[in-house]
Amino acid sequence: MMYAQDYDEKFCPNYYTAGSMLWIGCFYPYTKNIQIYVCPSASSLDPSGWGKAGTSWNWGGWWGSYAFNGNFYAGSLARMQQPSDTYLLGDAIWIDSWPQPTTEPYPPGSGWTETNGADTPMGRICINRHNGGVNVALADGHAKWYKMENLWKIWYNPAGP
Repeated sequence: MMYAQDYDEKFCPNYYTAGSMLWIGCFYPYTKNIQIYVCPSASSLDPSGWGKAGTSWNWGGWWGSYAFNGNFYAGSLARMQQPSDTYLLGDAIWIDSWPQPTTEPYPPGSGWTETNGADTPMGRICINRHNGGVNVALADGHAKWYKMENLWKIWYNPAGP
């Protein structure tokens, strides 16, 4: 949130267009602590590069266990309709995700649970890291734990679910 306030209420740019700087690089000057990007439940580094429920991802020397909602790269706080219900960061197996529960092949109530994540829009964040759920930072700055099956009920885009 501090980054967005300093940059005219805009979130960090996509790392493909920002000279390979991940969102962690954008936020690091505000935190000055690289360890906060790794969940204690996923503190070992996965040798494949991709994380799992119990390991962290690594990309180009950066490593962590949370994903930035790719729908918000260079997005604006002003466009948000429901910031208190909109996913911004959360437990994940990769750097970012573009979650779209309407296109995910696993509908709510299907009984699908993912222990180690999958490379799909929702699969990157639907991991059983914390007793059947994940920790999510929402766009208004608060954090909340969600059961995996309830991740389909929150918003992922500035304009709507």
